[in-house]
Amino acid sequence: MKRIAIGFLLGFFLFSGIPSWGGSAKLHIDVGLNHFYKKRFLEAFQEFKAAAELDPRNPDARYNLARVYRIQGFLKEAVGELKIALTLQPNFSSARRELSEIENIIRHDVSAQLKIQGQEEALKERIEEVGTNVSLKKGEDLLKKGEIRLAIPEFEKALKSDPGNMKIYSLLGFLYYRINQFSESLSNYERALLLSPRDPEILYAIGLIHLKTKNPQEALNFFRRVIEITPNSVKAQYSMAEAYEALEQHENAVFQYRICLILNPHLSQAEDRIKEMARKLGYSYFSRGVYY
Repeated sequence: MKRIAIGFLLGFFLFSGIPSWGGSAKLHIDVGLNHFYKKRFLEAFQEFKAAAELDPRNPDARYNLARVYRIQGFLKEAVGELKIALTLQPNFSSARRELSEIENIIRHDVSAQLKIQGQEEALKERIEEVGTNVSLKKGEDLLKKGEIRLAIPEFEKALKSDPGNMKIYSLLGFLYYRINQFSESLSNYERALLLSPRDPEILYAIGLIHLKTKNPQEALNFFRRVIEITPNSVKAQYSMAEAYEALEQHENAVFQYRICLILNPHLSQAEDRIKEMARKLGYSYFSRGVYY
């Protein structure tokens, strides 16, 4: 099955003109290590995964992904990541030692062998199921043609055979947003959030819906949650500023726009908003150098 890049679609369509702030692979690894040593393994996994996606040939990202997999008991996945790390960097002694330890566990632990065997069987069943999910394939084909309204029912049908698929819920949330059916969009994103409570893209999308439907206070709450997870998210900082504007909390709005400019000095939209607020309100502090 060809995966649909949900995060890219959301970033491009829902917030076009505002660049996303992914950071570097090293930054994601550093943040991930901070989570890892504090035993926040889900957050660590998300950061290491982001690093590997930004730089697929980064051996440190692969090695640290393997360490999270091992702690969570996913030995097969850990072995796979370690082998990739060693292919990229053959003299990676820590990865080689980790791989040796896991292989030793597998050789002497029957339950681990069964667990890996069970994962392989589950994966095989999953592949077969996806291969026969005609509705999912139809939905993807229609989406490629820009037929959003025709694609939606196919993805709804696909969910009946795969009700725990967070990505399909997220995609439906995005598609309903695109055709201005915000209630349906919110419902699907909320279901996706139940399956992935700390996914910043889902939280951000829900915030956008609340902002679009004139509920800026609730939007603000969701954008804050995004920033707690990804502090350098320019789009979340910008949207928070818009929420403050809608609430007529102008000083807070300017503060947020200036944070956007620190993260991305070339973000003309933030500069324009500050100038517009200065023109409308005539506050002298808008024209000062650094607001805070």
